[in-house]
Amino acid sequence: MIQDIEKGHQYKLLLDETIAAVFSITYQDPLLWREREKGDAIYIHRMVANSACRGQKLFGKILEFTKQHAIGEGKTAIRMDTWAANQKLIGYYETHGFRFVEHFTTPDIEQLPIHNRNLMLTLLEYGI
Repeated sequence: MIQDIEKGHQYKLLLDETIAAVFSITYQDPLLWREREKGDAIYIHRMVANSACRGQKLFGKILEFTKQHAIGEGKTAIRMDTWAANQKLIGYYETHGFRFVEHFTTPDIEQLPIHNRNLMLTLLEYGI
């Protein structure tokens, strides 16, 4: 996360004076997306919403910002991952236009923090 801040890739969504959500955007993710990584997508990572701001359609706002950013960067897709076991959340993202790509288990390698190894994820993609 510190690298995201240093590179200007960490964003916050404000509602009035309140931080409603934070998220990161990256421009590549070869570790998870492997052969699909062709430089054509923006990736949303580490999204966290303030529970005090529920019902404010925060994800829609984040998605709209990311779409405009992706278009400006010449990208054709937005990608993200989430825990495969959370079908309710996956369904929520699908209602926003994301499509299921695959289930993927993260590798047990040093490039990942220990808590991110051997996780079953669902990879999702939104076409622009």
